[in-house]
Amino acid sequence: STNKHSVVCTLESNPTTKPQNPKNQQHNNLKTLATSILLASTLAFTSMPNSPALAASGDPVQDQADVLPINVEKRLSDRLQNLEQDTGTKLRVLATRQPPSKEELSSLWPDLNANSVVVLVNPSSGNVIDFRVGSGLASKVKNTFLLELQGRFGNKFYVEEKGEDGAVQAVLENMEECIRDKDKVCTVVSGFSDEQYALSAVMSAAGGFIAGSALRTGNSIKPNWFWFGAFSPLWFILFVSFGILPIVQREGWINLHTGANVSIYLACVSAAWSFVPNVLRTLDKKEQ
Repeated sequence: STNKHSVVCTLESNPTTKPQNPKNQQHNNLKTLATSILLASTLAFTSMPNSPALAASGDPVQDQADVLPINVEKRLSDRLQNLEQDTGTKLRVLATRQPPSKEELSSLWPDLNANSVVVLVNPSSGNVIDFRVGSGLASKVKNTFLLELQGRFGNKFYVEEKGEDGAVQAVLENMEECIRDKDKVCTVVSGFSDEQYALSAVMSAAGGFIAGSALRTGNSIKPNWFWFGAFSPLWFILFVSFGILPIVQREGWINLHTGANVSIYLACVSAAWSFVPNVLRTLDKKEQ
């Protein structure tokens, strides 16, 4: 009994058993409530998927980088769904600021197969367009076609002028055209940009000037077919390979671009025919 009384006395004499100040008790309650809210928020956040692709809905167009207006995203999704129904090819778009892994793409679209094309849009990259092409489409969608799509529509100048959404729509239009044509092997992009035509026109002019100069070699009024043939590898490559064929591949033989380049070539041949004798006479006078 003596020990029991000593314990009781000890507990009664402990200052911690004194009632707390009401203000301190309210402060502790607020701290406890704040801690509970913080813990609940942390648990809710950590329960979400780490990858944005894992949280997506599986629609054909997934804009996780906010590059597409809502109405454009909806219209493109409907369009790609119709394409899949008509052709069986799955064309998908993912806009993200981090290159996705293969596992993330599979989680986003579990039905991806060999006949699938994923267009990747990364606004933080130097060229905003990239592709993932299934093995079943490798014989139809060539690398040259994909590289030209990147070069024409994914470069920073086109994006600055048309925006990321304009680049995406242009790529999808060309890709859909390729997929819908069952017999077509896509090696080049349809249409001819202003930059491409300017380059082809310069090549046609250079080829014409070389051909005309070769014809007039010898300072004779008769064409010098020997030198014309000798220089044919040079002017032929410039005029035909770089001036005509790129247009024909995209627009066929009969079009304004082809006609314009042929006219440029002939005009430069005529100019060189007239120009070369004057140069030769000037050189002869200086020698004399």
